[in-house]
Amino acid sequence: MTSLIAELELSNTDPVALLSNSIATHVEKLLGNKYIIPNTWNSIEIVSDSYLDSSYESETLKSKYKEKSLIHNELVYYAGLDESINYIKTILEEKLGYSLSTSKYLVELHIANSTDYKVEPPFEIHEDDFGGIDCKVCTGIFYITNTCEGGDLNFYDIHDNITKQIKTQANKFVAFKGDEIHSATGIFNGTRIAVSYQLERIE
Repeated sequence: MTSLIAELELSNTDPVALLSNSIATHVEKLLGNKYIIPNTWNSIEIVSDSYLDSSYESETLKSKYKEKSLIHNELVYYAGLDESINYIKTILEEKLGYSLSTSKYLVELHIANSTDYKVEPPFEIHEDDFGGIDCKVCTGIFYITNTCEGGDLNFYDIHDNITKQIKTQANKFVAFKGDEIHSATGIFNGTRIAVSYQLERIE
């Protein structure tokens, strides 16, 4: 299998950076002092195709928002979500060479913090295809900040041998095909915040 992984350094004014930071700001406003919890690694589903079902409630945010559609609507209005998702689609298509659809997509905010000891991610080595959404995908991850030791992004072969390690840092965007096997490394002494975008891959 040919490896399809691309790294980009984006500016603070890039639409991906603007959207990602807006997502983090909105969630911080919603969660308050629960936004960064010491010595935890949290993944918060922000938007997916399931927001179209107005009866769906986000388990993570339901104390602040009754329906996930509300956070979607706020991001559309304040952060230009639809335009930014189309922009991310263009980047992923150019870098990875696949046609993508915005009819199915998933956006997640990942917040990890360590103050006293090493904190491991809640997910093991995995692929993104048929994971968060029920289809093949291409993934883009934008790193808002990484002030900790660790938090790298590792890619593996089918025998779980590391084939590529990416040092994550602020404003880095990593794009890869959804069948790339990957995981994050544990963190120590700092905070790592990232937003991941998965869009349906058409083959």
